[in-house]
Amino acid sequence: MRPVSQLNVCFKRLALGFQSGDNFLFEWKGSKRRLMMLTFTRSDEHDGAVTAADSFSAEKLFVTGGEDGFVKIWTYQKLLIREIKFPESISCVCFMNDKCDVLVGHGDKISILKAEDYYPH
Repeated sequence: MRPVSQLNVCFKRLALGFQSGDNFLFEWKGSKRRLMMLTFTRSDEHDGAVTAADSFSAEKLFVTGGEDGFVKIWTYQKLLIREIKFPESISCVCFMNDKCDVLVGHGDKISILKAEDYYPH
């Protein structure tokens, strides 16, 4: 079994990030009382551990950050919307408001990713 480095629950989905850099989405099937792994044909995983994750259910988005210095914004279908490279490992990420702006902790800095720059509404 691989070590889990991040997990986030939102909108009946569980997002798991692993130290290997892989991300997996699971959906709660209430009638069957179990988690079903959602399979996708496309993969844009992190190179290295997923170190941070957050989700925003109103827009059905989630964001991950990794040791590789990338912040990646995904749809709930695991379609990569955008990836942004930072010079340091990502220590934390979170959606900071209902506009979907993202707060990113990296190195000794905090940066803001404006939704208007990454998310085509």
